[in-house]
Amino acid sequence: MASGIYRADGTFQPFQATGLTTELATRQNAGLTPGELEGWLNVLPDPDPVLRKRGDEASVLAELSADDQVTTAMLSRKNRELNCPHFGFRAGAPDGETASPEAENLHRRFTQDLERSNLRNIISSIIDAPFFGFTPLELIWRRGDNWWHLVDVAARPAHWFGFDNKNNPVFIGVYGGLCAEPQLLPAGKFVIVQHHATYDNPYGLRLLTHRAAEGVGRAP
Repeated sequence: MASGIYRADGTFQPFQATGLTTELATRQNAGLTPGELEGWLNVLPDPDPVLRKRGDEASVLAELSADDQVTTAMLSRKNRELNCPHFGFRAGAPDGETASPEAENLHRRFTQDLERSNLRNIISSIIDAPFFGFTPLELIWRRGDNWWHLVDVAARPAHWFGFDNKNNPVFIGVYGGLCAEPQLLPAGKFVIVQHHATYDNPYGLRLLTHRAAEGVGRAP
């Protein structure tokens, strides 16, 4: 029996096997120019309209966060979340099923690793994502006898990272640094926390740019 859908008028439209497994609405097929598509060394240009209008880079957001009023607002919002005790971890399992012994063992080991870390600092870094659009977290591992232990979760500056044409996060460093070209992040090495990211804007929605639009952070 053929697979497909029924239209509103009652006619049957079969699915075409070709094309279902490939992407159609891509940047390449949309006809973007090479400059719009690749930016610097295949890194998607940051589309933040406020920063573009100001002629600034994302690194200016760190300066904005040093403003007294901005700092107070950021700390107020972060402290409300940090002081909320209602969070926890549990072993993963399909809906309606109990966790497997392997999942319980993973949960136990993972919890032990987190208990040795500064979990409050980690959560504080995660909830920076709404201000900067996204937060890159580097996972530091230590190899044991039969297990890789999570030693630390370290936040890195968001402006050291970008996204390629497939919205994969890449490490770009800073201009003139040791990073000669963007590097795809190794599997299992980073977690990228994004705030309302979209296909058009993987850099996320930045609350700090509202302050940039008001002129905060720019010399008179």
